[in-house]
Amino acid sequence: MHTTCPGIHGNLPVTIMQDCNGTGCCTTQVYSEFARGFDIKFVRHKIGKLKLKAHSNRSSIWDTIDVTSNYASIPWAIAVDEPGPLGNSKDYACLSNHSSSQLAYQYHYTDTPQYHCYCDGGYRGNPYITDGCSRDKGYDPIQRKTNCSRWCGEISVPFPFGLEDGCSARMSFQLNCTNSSLSALLFLDEFDDTAGYSRNYVQYINISGGLVNVKYNLYEAERLSVRVFQDPGLYVASGGVVLQQWAVANLTCHEAQQNKTGYACVSINSICLGVNSEQEYVGYRCKCLAGFDGNPYITDGCKDVDECPRNTMYDTTIKMCVSTKEQNLVLG
Repeated sequence: MHTTCPGIHGNLPVTIMQDCNGTGCCTTQVYSEFARGFDIKFVRHKIGKLKLKAHSNRSSIWDTIDVTSNYASIPWAIAVDEPGPLGNSKDYACLSNHSSSQLAYQYHYTDTPQYHCYCDGGYRGNPYITDGCSRDKGYDPIQRKTNCSRWCGEISVPFPFGLEDGCSARMSFQLNCTNSSLSALLFLDEFDDTAGYSRNYVQYINISGGLVNVKYNLYEAERLSVRVFQDPGLYVASGGVVLQQWAVANLTCHEAQQNKTGYACVSINSICLGVNSEQEYVGYRCKCLAGFDGNPYITDGCKDVDECPRNTMYDTTIKMCVSTKEQNLVLG
């Protein structure tokens, strides 16, 4: 693998640029899955010849070299010391209850079996420590910051969602307002690309329906659910539409109600509902009781809307009492 850098032409010096476009800088993809590292060697290429000659004299360019990467990952696994079932090993690493193990990918540089641990379905955490896998405890019903901004342009961002640290109930509900004038609202771990390749723009949030309307780019299949790195699995699309159902935590209503300090349905006039995908149970969400409307995730958020005074009636479209003409009942 090698790449070619432009040299000095006439009086034009080689300049290291911040945004590499091939002039004065070099860029190349490096795949080092099985190596411990890699070296960089600078050589001079004589025009008209294929021979590459190493350049050993240190020059001023060495003082300005900067090697960067926008992505890196290090796969790892645990070697099996003894033959037989993994769980029988005296050094078995999956210590937590509700954890399991599976054989990892067999790297070609070793014949030793390797495995990794994971929390069982419905549990999250660290399977390598005692009691590390537990039911979902990631929801915080208390807004930790005051005076939170609740708008991205024309899009309302009500709690449990938020735009800043301390303004949402969990990290997967924190959104990124990349452009307020354009109402450009993204999930926190999505990138904002001016070329138009960003995914999963949020168009509106429906609290009472437990829905998020998501606009995909042309290269993203609408049938795919939003995958938020912090909490995978809390969003689910159904029927191939862009409306995403969401759950506040991967718990049943019964489990959630056992932990009063972490229970999301804090309004006294709210109820707990289960959220299901076509394949499995996702978690729970909250909804105002019949006759009440508002935000069940905040104290006193569900307001009584169907008790109207005389000569008024409740209009379900605008969710308020409106005047009506009194009609006389004629008995025949």
